[in-house]
Amino acid sequence: MAQIESVADLLKKHAKTRGHQIAFFTATGETVTYNDLEKRTRQIALNLLNAGISRECRVVIVLGSSIEAIEGIFAITRAAAVGVLLDARSSQVELTRAFESSRHAKGVFTSQYAFMWTAVNSLQLATSLNLTAADKIFWPLPLFHAFGHLLCVIGTLSVGASAHLVGEQPLLNSLLQSKESTIIGGAPVIFQEITKSADRQALAQIRPRACIAGGAATPTGLSSEVQSLFGVPLSFQYGSTECGLIATDIGIHGGMYLGASCGSPPQGVDVQIRTLGPNGQLLAEAADGDEGEICVRSASFMLGYNDDSLSPSTIEDGWYRTGDLGRQEGIPGTGQRILTVTGG
Repeated sequence: MAQIESVADLLKKHAKTRGHQIAFFTATGETVTYNDLEKRTRQIALNLLNAGISRECRVVIVLGSSIEAIEGIFAITRAAAVGVLLDARSSQVELTRAFESSRHAKGVFTSQYAFMWTAVNSLQLATSLNLTAADKIFWPLPLFHAFGHLLCVIGTLSVGASAHLVGEQPLLNSLLQSKESTIIGGAPVIFQEITKSADRQALAQIRPRACIAGGAATPTGLSSEVQSLFGVPLSFQYGSTECGLIATDIGIHGGMYLGASCGSPPQGVDVQIRTLGPNGQLLAEAADGDEGEICVRSASFMLGYNDDSLSPSTIEDGWYRTGDLGRQEGIPGTGQRILTVTGG
């Protein structure tokens, strides 16, 4: 397994080994190299410390999908503070409410170790995405979601790859400007828009090695439509902010698409389907194929909620209770077990 390194150490390493490589770029032509990313985030971190930002202070980022947001995320981490990413499209009332929540109750408190652990165990392994420095990630989703933070922000940094931040730019035009993209990420609705485009001939010139969806259920038939267009199926990732990636169908049985299933847990992630008692308490592990609550045990666990009173109801006997219903069953002849989410 690759070594788990800190944000600061990775920035320093990439600045030395691939300093002139573009780390993040936008459709409007803005770019930042790994050399500049290390220098800028180091200076911003010093500015934060000089401004009185101490360890574990919350620092809100409202910068959308931009290079400035990326620099802010890494700089806040280097200053040992806590970054709180909010949706830049929110109204002032919504931002105020979210800001108050980040100070008192509803947010998930996690660590850079949790995301780095997931990046190493789930994104870099050959049995999964096998992310490398040669990859160019096309990212049309917000950065404040856990999916975006894991794959686009931490995933890119973990191996020294490059990522295209689409932001508010038109999706299809941006994609056509990034024909060299090796990984396309997004919610299922993003891929629906792409596959329904009238400009399929131009889009078909793009040959990514992986297309990955997350954040919502994938409609039946969408994976095959993506494969017809790009030559690779649409893979799915199921996870949560509380414990990171739970299951993925990348690398399952030669890469075959598994329909309603979201795949298998990556290395180091344990999943059990537990039956429930009359009062909702966890009971025994369900039999193969039987429905129950999806419970997860992983090194990528959150540190907790801002509201400590929520934790006892979500973690029981060392297992995180997702609140989702599902079932697990084996794929005959493969030794692999797949997870299917059946309800929330």
